[in-house]
Amino acid sequence: MVYIMTTAIYPLSVADDVGKKFLEVAKKFPPDRSLAKTIVQAAVKATTEGITVIALNEVKPGKVVEALERT
Repeated sequence: MVYIMTTAIYPLSVADDVGKKFLEVAKKFPPDRSLAKTIVQAAVKATTEGITVIALNEVKPGKVVEALERT
């Protein structure tokens, strides 16, 4: 079983811009359920130093290359 974990870290000062860009990209590239199953869509941790977002997907058998390219 293969998992892909994606981590994004950014400062609080650009949180609005990052949120807008995420929504824009999510519309253009919605989750492809034929490649992976979403385990954690967005685990968010905010501190005075910035924001960390983690996503976790379980890749379906034989789809590792395609899932990595999509990510």
